[in-house]
Order: sequence, then C-alpha cells, then structure tokens
Amino acid sequence: MGQTYKEISAIVQKRRNDSLSAFFPLTDIAEDSLPQDLRSFPKTSGLLSPEELEIIDSDAETLLQKIRERKLTSVDVTNAFCRATVIAQKLTNCVTEVLFNEGLERAKYLDEYLERTGSVIGPLHGLPLSLKDNFVTCPHPSSIGMAVHANVPTEKDSVLVTMLRDLGAVFYVKTNVPTAMMMGETTNRVWGETRNPIHKGLTPGGSSGGEGALLAMKASPLGVGTDIAGSIRIPSAFCQLYGLKPSFGRFSTLGGRPSIAGQDFVYAVCGPMSSSLGAVKLFCESVLSETAAPWNLDPKIIPMPWRKDVIQPKGPGVDDR
Repeated sequence: MGQTYKEISAIVQKRRNDSLSAFFPLTDIAEDSLPQDLRSFPKTSGLLSPEELEIIDSDAETLLQKIRERKLTSVDVTNAFCRATVIAQKLTNCVTEVLFNEGLERAKYLDEYLERTGSVIGPLHGLPLSLKDNFVTCPHPSSIGMAVHANVPTEKDSVLVTMLRDLGAVFYVKTNVPTAMMMGETTNRVWGETRNPIHKGLTPGGSSGGEGALLAMKASPLGVGTDIAGSIRIPSAFCQLYGLKPSFGRFSTLGGRPSIAGQDFVYAVCGPMSSSLGAVKLFCESVLSETAAPWNLDPKIIPMPWRKDVIQPKGPGVDDR
C-alpha cells in the first residue's frame, strides 16, 4: 500500500525544515509576539547583521554592479538571502525546496571565475534568483502542491532554469503554490498555507503566492512565477510588487511541471516578479537577448529579441505636449 498524503507531507516538510535549520537555526517565534505586518521583523529581530540587511534592502541592479566591481561577492549576497529566506519561511511558510548548498557552491564558482578572468559570465552574474515550485531544478522534486510529485526526484532542468544559469543566476530556493496551481491563494495538503507578510491574516494570492511572500519579505531580489489567469498579477498586487505577465511565446515554460500535462488550448506563461521595476526589466532584457537566444532552445518561443522604445518611442512624451 502506498503512502498517504499526510505521510508524504510529513517526510518532505521534515526534509525542508532540517535543511533550513542546519543552515540557520531559529528558535520558535511566539505568534502573539509578531506584528500584523511581518516585513519589519528581519530588521527588528537582530537576526541579520547590518551588512546582511543592507544586501537584502538593495535592488538587483545595485547588487549586480557591486558584484562586478568586487565590492560584494556572490557568496556574501547569496548567504544573506539564504538567511533572510529562513526567516521568511518561519513567518510565512513560503518555501518548498531548499537549494542553499548548491546555490552557495555556484556563487563561489562565479566569484572565482570573476577573480580569475576579470569578466562576468553573463548579465545576471552572481545574482540569487528564487523560483516558483513548478520550475524544475534537477534533482529536486517539483510538487506543485501535490503529494504524488512531492518526493519524486526530477531528471532534467526546465529550459528557463538552464538559460538563467548560463546568464549567471544563482538558484537557492523554490516557493509554494496552491494545489496544482489552480487557486488565487496559496495553500495545499503537502506544504500547507502561505500567508501575506503585509498582513499576516491575509493570503499573498496565488498561484505564485510563495514568490510573492518571499519577495515581500526582501528574501529575494528577483523571482520567477507563472501566470494563466492571474498567477503573477494577483500575488504582485497583494504583496505590493512589480510583476509581468508577457504574451505567450516570449519566455520559455518548456520542461516545467504543468498542472495538466498536454493541455494546449490555454497556455500558461512565465514572468519576473520583484520589488524593483528595474529588476523586471533586467530579467526581460537578459532572457530575450541575442546571447540567450531562447528561440534556439524552445520551438514555441518567438525569435524576437527584447526591443526598447516600442510602446513609447523616442521623442516628445504625452506630458510634454
């Protein structure tokens, strides 16, 4: 007889919690001691150093510049966001898979590469990125809130994961979703319910709600979600973030864990989420560059690089008339 969903949930939650505790042990936090707005907790708790707080308060562009100029190392940046993630998980239950060790190994490699060559691997060199749970980072499971997938290793990275890694990104965490990514709030029988850092009694939305909560806690400078009926837009609105739902055929979803395999009549898309609008633009420019060339990796991607000055061409603006 197979395992019940309750047994599977207990196994995978223990795996996650053990990984988090091994990296950054935290004592239990009394619920009645927490404010309604949880976002201030990392600063007021004293759990993070001033240097770590400065890192997580910085936007993606600033972090990338400091890494390029060797004012910060990718290891330092990644470590700060990993520690912030442990706190965010404790307060909001936003995390599914923990990739801290491999993320720090990748960050170390990128630091050594920059030191050795004097150049960066790509425009996202050394930047930690968080991922919605349906993106596959082999061999970690992609459960999408379903017990049947929650403890099953994966065999091949999503195309977007491969692309972002080649552009220099560092993956360190995957985030919670509703069951099969089918709701506008984030709760499932495997990982439980995620709550909104802005108001702990409310939902962060869904289905990219784990990303929304993590980003609102400043535990990620840039995340990737997916959207078919609001799954980027709802959590971005609920968590006071910037998010982009692009047209289909711009960013690859190939190799991800779908809600319904083979469903080709309503396409999901993926897109960036961040507390910084500049980070959203950075993601688009990087992934749709001639160097990344996603159309060579996914036949459904339109062969059209990121174009500037399309919506508002150069010249007098509306307010200048």
